[in-house]
Amino acid sequence: MKSLILLLASVAFSLQLSAACVSNKHEFEENKNGTVIDKKSQLMWMKCSLGTTWENNTCTGSALKYDWKSAVYGVNILNEYTAPGGHNDWRLPTAKELETIVASNCINPAIDQMAFPATRPSGYWSITEDASYNLGAYLVFFLHGKPYLSNKQAEWYVRLVRNL
Repeated sequence: MKSLILLLASVAFSLQLSAACVSNKHEFEENKNGTVIDKKSQLMWMKCSLGTTWENNTCTGSALKYDWKSAVYGVNILNEYTAPGGHNDWRLPTAKELETIVASNCINPAIDQMAFPATRPSGYWSITEDASYNLGAYLVFFLHGKPYLSNKQAEWYVRLVRNL
């Protein structure tokens, strides 16, 4: 009997982890233009990672990796030529801002998958540079939601934010 209970608990836990995880600490306001507003932080986020586009209620295409300098430069180009969601003031988030969208109750990826579908369980760049190491900038690793310092020449994913 104990074996059956353990087996059922294991299956239920596995199913819970494989279902789209929703944050237990945020309320996101869904926009129809591929953006969401985090009501707690009052920031607007792109639903999709850079390189993908919001089409038919999902992120399509392949998320692209960028070194830090290319990510910063790419945001400026994006704002100048495409204005996603009707805005041209997108930017890389600070490390603290990026940490605010971590869903601590979720893993692999540690983010609300309804608000941010197709998020890679990998690192996402922030604009926050390390004060003592000029070749380093911070990222959040969405496999488990922890921040890390990375060399700026490494390639990671990008999710953009803007102030309301």
